Amino acid sequence: MNSVISQQDNLIEQRVTEKIYNEGIKGLQQDIESIKIGGRNYIPNSGKFADTRYWYGNGGSGLSVVEKDGVKCLTAVGAYRHEDIKLDNDTEYVYSAVILIDADVNFNNSTPLHYWIGEKNQAGGSGTVSGVELVGEKGVLKAGTWHKVVLKFKIVPTGDI
Repeated sequence: MNSVISQQDNLIEQRVTEKIYNEGIKGLQQDIESIKIGGRNYIPNSGKFADTRYWYGNGGSGLSVVEKDGVKCLTAVGAYRHEDIKLDNDTEYVYSAVILIDADVNFNNSTPLHYWIGEKNQAGGSGTVSGVELVGEKGVLKAGTWHKVVLKFKIVPTGDI
């Protein structure tokens, strides 16, 4: 009799273990399937530059495509901007660039990458971004060195951005 009870106990334990394992695998598969890797580059002509299309003066001068360390990139003095890009509400974005600068610059949420995020037909309307985070390198960026500068921000849930 003890052997039958013991066998039933072992069978129940095995089935419970299998069920927990299978539910764990199913949950893990769902978690893996929901991962989003990478993202869309929303800024046309923003890498491996062939020309200066979509880039406009914003107080800068001398915009051109040059080759630096074997990479085609834009060079300019002063500020340039890209044409407007429609962003989605309640969405987090990462804005980044790899830059080579001629003078030391203190990296903050508007230098050397500057942004205007505003409601439709407005330049930099207030209340459209719920915080900007500097990611990666921080502090003074040294001249003559390539730097990856990254800003992460989230658009507010409502509004015509």
